[in-house]
Parts: sequence; structure tokens; C-alpha cells
Amino acid sequence: MGDKFLLIINALLYFVTILYCIKSKKHYVVIGILALYFFSAVGSVFLFGNQYFNEGENYISFYPLVYLFVMLLLMLRPLMNMKNDMTFEEPTLKVLRVIIVLVIIVALPRAIQAIINFDEVIGGLLIDPTTADVIEGVSIYDKKSGGGFNYISILGGCAYTLAPVLLMYYISLKKTNKLLIVLLVFVCIASALEETAKGGRSALAMFILCIVYLFFLFGPVYSKKTKKRLYCFGGIILVLLLGVFYLVSMFKHGLVEDDVRHIKTLNYFSQNFIIFDSYGLDAGGVRYGTRTATMLTKMLVPDSPSTYAERVARFNYMKTDESRFSTFVGDTTLDFGPFITAFIFIILSALFSNKLIIRGPLPFYKLFLVYFIMRLFLAGLFLSPYCDLGGNLQVLVLFGAYEFFKYKRNRVAGVLPTNS
Repeated sequence: MGDKFLLIINALLYFVTILYCIKSKKHYVVIGILALYFFSAVGSVFLFGNQYFNEGENYISFYPLVYLFVMLLLMLRPLMNMKNDMTFEEPTLKVLRVIIVLVIIVALPRAIQAIINFDEVIGGLLIDPTTADVIEGVSIYDKKSGGGFNYISILGGCAYTLAPVLLMYYISLKKTNKLLIVLLVFVCIASALEETAKGGRSALAMFILCIVYLFFLFGPVYSKKTKKRLYCFGGIILVLLLGVFYLVSMFKHGLVEDDVRHIKTLNYFSQNFIIFDSYGLDAGGVRYGTRTATMLTKMLVPDSPSTYAERVARFNYMKTDESRFSTFVGDTTLDFGPFITAFIFIILSALFSNKLIIRGPLPFYKLFLVYFIMRLFLAGLFLSPYCDLGGNLQVLVLFGAYEFFKYKRNRVAGVLPTNS
């Protein structure tokens, strides 16, 4: 059976699932996530065998693609409980504002520096786009940034994680503070542009996807006035960010023909299925959780690798690493192997599905669980967003917010904490 035909069958799996979800009136977020993976799967059909694409093993085995499809559905299952007419419980407004102010304070120093770096680097590239730094995807920012871990910067990254969901929820309320909205918008945009100063596009792509899918989530509860403003100002910002994405793509790929640049961009979006098919279930070894569970492995084995360079040096016998996209499922199988990964996903799917049994308005604290899964799928189209020390800390922050607002809700209601 032809390789491209197997990739077409793979894309059809997602298409048929989308049709089922539409018929079953699943939430727009669920349908949108499946559509994202469907278009990526379609892209892999055109990418495989192209003369400018030489990743993977040059053949397709359908079993890994089926495994990937099943794991994705397992992790998407908790969101299947949501309905499009779902409403949200409001938390105590004073508490919410305190959290928003705290997020802004923590993120602002890093956000300001990110804008300065972006302006300097992109401005320099516009003046001289043929420099070696541009062609190699290296930037002034790389030369300025030192080695080691900057824990203040990591905390700023955690604030970046919370900022989009807090922004998109906060503007749905009747009583809002315009200054807080402006500052949240600034922090969110800075988080999207920070990586572009290094020639990267992941953070920018993640931000755009995140805002769009949060709009799908909160759209039913937005007023007509709020929607009108989002279409106007949000649309302008979105167009500008897409322009930046295209600009960075041109610089990153250097002076090449349009056909080559298009394939390189498609490679960014659709290599995941091909890479997972080639290495996801057998990469010649595993990383023993050093990428997806960095904090835990570092505590258990202090000399375990915790950065990309350290992992490449330690696991150089493996056939691939995180320089190639294999989806968040691939990140996990490369760490633990396919059998342990399946066990982990089955447990998480059952646990999250139980937590997201929705009767009436969705409690505010459960929003962070929905957001956690949504980010996992959006960024996880490429690699898991919750890896390394910074990503692990983001998990703690999201579930810390979940537990904090759950406690506040139970306290206001005068009930004992529950397992829901």
C-alpha cells in the first residue's frame, strides 16, 4: 500500500471524527482542535516525498499513526463533555483582580525586555536582511542571552501562561478595569513576540492559536459590544502578528525560492505525523522522563539532563530528539515508550473526564483544567508545552490556580472541599 495513501487514510480519520463531533454537537473548541490536526495531516500528504523534505525514514507504517490518533482522542475525551451553550460561574471579582495584578507584576519586566529585544532585532533585520545571522536563524538576542537558568524569567513565563486565559475571560465580565485589560494585552503580545527575536515562531504561533480557541470557548458569553471590539481591534492585532510570522519565516529560511520557502513552512506545520510515524514508537531508546518530567527526574537523579544540549549529549544513540516535531504524544513516547505512555494517557483521560463532568455553569476553577488540555493540544501539535523546568512549572501554576479558585469557591459557598 502506498505511503501517501496511508497518509490520506490518516487524514480521513480526523475528518470523519470531525463530522461525528459536528453531528453530536460537540463544542467548537473540540471541533477546532480536530480541524487543526486534520489540516496538519493533509499537509503531511503533500510534504512526504517532496525533494526539499528529507526527514523521517522515507516510508510510512500505518500502526504508529493509529496509535497517535487513539492517544489524541484519549486526551481530547475530557473536553467532549462541554457544550456550545455552556456558561461560566464568576469567581469573587476582588480575588480575580488580585491574581490578574500579580500576573502583570511578575510578567511585566520580562515583557518590556522582550519588546526591546524584538524592536532591536527585527529593526536590524529589516535594514540588513542578508546577514549570516538571519540566514542561520541566529539573532542579536541569542548573543545577549547567557547560559543557565534565570528563575525570574521562568516565573515570567508562568505568568505568560496565565495571561491569555485571564484576559479572554476578564473581558467577558460586565465590570472591568481598562488599565488591567491594556496591561494584559501588552503582556500577551510580548509573550508572542519574545521568541521572534531569536528567529523562532513557536511562541507566536501558539499565542495566535490560543487566542482564537479561547474566543471559541468564551464566544457564547461575550456581549455583542465585546465581540464587535474583538473583531475590530483583535483582528488588526492578529493581521499584524501574522505579518510578523511571515516576516520571520522569510528571514529564517534566507534567500530561497518561494517554492522552497513554502515547503519549509509546511515542514514546520506538518512534519509531526511523519516524524512520529518514523520514530514515535521506536527511536532506539527512551529519555527516561528527562524532558516531560524534568523536575521529577532532577529531584530523583540530580545529575540527570535537564536541557536540550544535555539530553542530546546523553541520548545521542536515539534516532531523533526534540529538534523535530513529533506532537506531545511523541514527546511522551520518546520519554517513556509507547506502553507506559498509553497507561499514563488512559489514567489522565479518566481523571480529567471525571473532573470535567459539567452540570450547569462551569465553575471558574475548572476553566484552568480546560485551558491546560487546550494548550496541550495547540502547542502539542508540534511538541509538548509542559516540558523542561519551565514547562513543568507551568503545570504547577495552572493546577495551583485550579486548586486556589476551587478553595475560594468552596469557602464562599460554605462547603467542604470536594474531589470534583
